[in-house]
Amino acid sequence: MFLFSPEKLLVILAVAMVVLGPDKLPKLAGQMGGLWRDLHKWRERLEHEARGVFPDLPPLETIAQAVRSPLSYLDRMADTHSEPTAPTAIATVDPSAAADSVRSRQSSSAPDRMRDGGASIDAYDPFLN
Repeated sequence: MFLFSPEKLLVILAVAMVVLGPDKLPKLAGQMGGLWRDLHKWRERLEHEARGVFPDLPPLETIAQAVRSPLSYLDRMADTHSEPTAPTAIATVDPSAAADSVRSRQSSSAPDRMRDGGASIDAYDPFLN
């Protein structure tokens, strides 16, 4: 989240001391600590509910890394899931049947096909007229 070096924290504390004064600073620190605690509890409750709905959700650190650098996360996922997959079936088409189908579409005009029910999407294709 926010990473402050000790020097930055000292500067922030010194500015807060000057602006707020020594009387209000402990009260403000207590309120900020309470807000931080409430925020942490809210985050834990939200994560618990999300894991109840999505049990396969990756760890929070993985999600945070994916948000910070999506390309490196996708590269890492591609490397871990580079197992060969089964080849997909390729449909074969009879060339003569395809040619007959094209000829039958070209022989009838678009209004004729629309009158016949217009089942084909290319009944509306202006390039077939």
